[in-house]
Amino acid sequence: MPYIRLSLLYFAYYAIFGVLIPYLGRYLNHYGYDFQQIGIAMACLTGINMLAPFVLARISDVLGVRLPLARAAALLMILAAWLFEPQVGFGRVILSVLLIGSGLSMVLPQLEAVTLDYLGENKHRYGFIRSWGAVGFTSIVWTVGPIMDEYGIQWYRYLLMATVVALFAFMFLLKDPEYHSYGETGAEIKGNGLEHFKELFVIILFIVYLINQTALAPYNSFADLYWQSWGHSSSSIGVLLAVAPIAETALTFLIPIVLFRYGYFKILCLALSLSVIRWFVMASVPGNFAAMAAVQLIHAFSFGAMHVTAMFLIGQVFYRHQRGMGQSLYVCLVSGLGLVLGNVYGGHFWNGGEGARLVFFSSSAMCLIALVLAVLYMRPQKLLALSAARTGQNTAV
Repeated sequence: MPYIRLSLLYFAYYAIFGVLIPYLGRYLNHYGYDFQQIGIAMACLTGINMLAPFVLARISDVLGVRLPLARAAALLMILAAWLFEPQVGFGRVILSVLLIGSGLSMVLPQLEAVTLDYLGENKHRYGFIRSWGAVGFTSIVWTVGPIMDEYGIQWYRYLLMATVVALFAFMFLLKDPEYHSYGETGAEIKGNGLEHFKELFVIILFIVYLINQTALAPYNSFADLYWQSWGHSSSSIGVLLAVAPIAETALTFLIPIVLFRYGYFKILCLALSLSVIRWFVMASVPGNFAAMAAVQLIHAFSFGAMHVTAMFLIGQVFYRHQRGMGQSLYVCLVSGLGLVLGNVYGGHFWNGGEGARLVFFSSSAMCLIALVLAVLYMRPQKLLALSAARTGQNTAV
């Protein structure tokens, strides 16, 4: 089992986000772009993942190859980083971020599918590998800022290119796992994965994770401004923002053990319950630094535990040859659509900061709805019943 090589891929992949998410706005602002233009660029970077992954996913599922296609997507990102020259004009910026966003959204489903294929029946160990993504993100965030402060912001483009090249290089350390049907016949072989959306468990699965992602999105976009408006200093906000990925990294090392012992359902319900508390407290006492630091620890569950359980369930409800499509659907319908919906409702109700607390109260209510849906429709017995029903259908075929 190539644990180290898979971990290096996750480290490099999320290191790219460590360059992009915190510092892209600063880089563009340095070249004279206003906040509206920066917002458009960020929307293009994240919104493209609602469209880009599907063609590549279908090709990979049909051909049974994943890493060669992922390498092609990484090459696309290298080209985009080379073209990324904001001084040329806003059109060049949009072209570059669209290409980078497309590459990122096409690589991730293939990477996740390859990882699940290698893990086989040991999907509970996914968290060990995925945790290195959080390490990559955090370490690069803490590295890029000081480098730009010391040597100049023009280094940003080269740091971005270096992380993309590292991802491309690490992909050659692996090859696609050998594919065998393992007895898949009839409907399993014929389907492309979309037919599973006739099944209630799968529909509820995507709805629950979409709701959680929608609730999380305003935090990603507005937490810094929110805490500033309540009088927290830049250094205090930096500490609060650092607590979340550190907690996530720590938990993802432990999640495989917990998942193996307690199962996905208990972790899912705990994560959603804690998320209800997190957003309620964030809306109720935003000026209390200790309370904010405490609820930042819950990010390990709001994002980390939720993502690990999602990957486990995607591996369960999609057949092996459909996992590229399954991962792409998750990227589109959960990550992509959730970010769009969350930022739209967050921006609409924010109203210059006056509606900020309402936004986080709404996030708390959303997670409560997701928890109720999970309790009603996502118990392990429901998943077993789904597997039994499919077995009966495939036997009939």
